[in-house]
Amino acid sequence: MNVYSYCNYKDSSVGFQIGQVDLNTGKIERSSIHSYIIKCFESNLVDVAYGSYPLKEEKSYFYLIKNINYLNPNHETDKYMNVAFEFSDVSMVSSFRNFLKNKSKDEIALIFGDIIFVDTSNPEYEMKFDEKKLLNLIDTIKGMNCSYSTEKSPFCIVSSSSVDRTNELLELFKLNKRAYELKKREQNDSNYKYIFAKKKLKPQILVPMLLVITVIILILIFLIR
Repeated sequence: MNVYSYCNYKDSSVGFQIGQVDLNTGKIERSSIHSYIIKCFESNLVDVAYGSYPLKEEKSYFYLIKNINYLNPNHETDKYMNVAFEFSDVSMVSSFRNFLKNKSKDEIALIFGDIIFVDTSNPEYEMKFDEKKLLNLIDTIKGMNCSYSTEKSPFCIVSSSSVDRTNELLELFKLNKRAYELKKREQNDSNYKYIFAKKKLKPQILVPMLLVITVIILILIFLIR
């Protein structure tokens, strides 16, 4: 599993920085990160994203959650966290969803606020993960043993925008309308949930090909006679 962060804290000198978390040390580092993760982190259209990567051949999946704001009641440092998890087991998508769905924003903030902390010894990020607590969280989510049976794990976006952003999301993620479709759009309170999936291509080319083959066979039969 890979874990990515886009975090910041009050009065930080470096601001939000995207990086990958070393699961052995908790240190945030520069890494090659999929462009969809970067776009989700940086776009104000996205609050939650999960599923499979569009246009990516190898099977990998992710769950990304943003706007986790830990406002410390003890007048310590406020933290603003965005985190993504990438994995090869599609059932983990459902595990993450079920783990988080009944938790309030404050409860989610407490979970991640206890894992992510300020670390000025890393001048590029000035933040770090508690690797033991992070791995414990991952193990807890893995232990939920959920199944995920959507159609080939579509690409899903939850946006707090109060208006329909379908076309903007298609453009943001470069989803060709001929190949991808908005399979479902749900509105819940002020949130929109968008589910994008590959279109089932119609075998339009098969009909003319069969006609050509039939004509060739008829010609050969005529010549043999």
